[in-house]
Amino acid sequence: MLSRAAVLASAAALPPAHAHPAPALEARQARCLATYQRTGTRSDKCVRQEYAQYHPTIVKGCQAKNFTENEEVKAQLRKKAGDKWSMKLDYLTSRLKERIVEGKVPGAIVELGVYDGRTSRILRRFIDAFAPDREFHVYDSFAGLPSRADADGKQVRQEDGEGGMAVPQRRFRYGFERENLRLPDGIHEGFFRNISASEYPTPIAFAFFDGDLYSSVYDSFVQVYWKMSPGGIIMVHDYTDHHGRFAGVKKAVEAFLQDKAETVTECRGLIAMVVKRPSSAHSGPSRGAASAARYVRLRDRNSIANSPPARVSPSPPPPPPQRLTAQRSC
Repeated sequence: MLSRAAVLASAAALPPAHAHPAPALEARQARCLATYQRTGTRSDKCVRQEYAQYHPTIVKGCQAKNFTENEEVKAQLRKKAGDKWSMKLDYLTSRLKERIVEGKVPGAIVELGVYDGRTSRILRRFIDAFAPDREFHVYDSFAGLPSRADADGKQVRQEDGEGGMAVPQRRFRYGFERENLRLPDGIHEGFFRNISASEYPTPIAFAFFDGDLYSSVYDSFVQVYWKMSPGGIIMVHDYTDHHGRFAGVKKAVEAFLQDKAETVTECRGLIAMVVKRPSSAHSGPSRGAASAARYVRLRDRNSIANSPPARVSPSPPPPPPQRLTAQRSC
């Protein structure tokens, strides 16, 4: 979410193309701004409007064109979610249904970075409705964020620093109990790199990364990428973070994928989607080790002083060399 100062500044200086919005749009902007000034929060509708009005560039490039939410998913899940439903959930659940369930991609569903479990509960409802045989695992430190690196840019809000946004595991569990939902098949506590490789299921069909910082997102790839089924999806939240709060996310995606066959396939709002290619599924130790070693070098260069060393998991023999693929970005 934008800081209050950033929203007020944006409202005061609109781009020339939007200098004279239609009266109805102008009225909506005024209502959203008044609510934000009064409460410090904005509805998802106001967030979408702000993206389109003040930051038109984020809907270009890799943004999914003509995206339509899945009507069956909407009927099953949106009504129960009520006002907590968001554009993120439209995209996440629709693509999950179309590409993973209907595409019959084998494997578990995992979420790395769960906060209070809002998205986790939607995923549980989705699995119960459309994929009851799939395992669901979640991963979080439940102690807040790790330390920031230079790659993460300037800290915008107090809770974006080390230990910020901590939610105890008991609160996460309580959300499921309150809504009479089954808990995930695995709740794994710890920073992603410190969780044993054996706790990440094999294969994985769908992964949602919401680690906010460079180290968390890169570690998510190191742990999960090699276990993805061909055709499996990795979705990364905050990839198109236009206001710089989590600038390290996009850098982590680009750094990890720079020597891989995959690129960012499309984006929707703040989420980027990466589809696992068959040629790179379940690759062996030398590529995994090289990625981990490259991360250690970058971590040291960015002075991530308090981070434990990256773990290199044993893997099968390396695949034949592959031609480097140019990285596309949003």
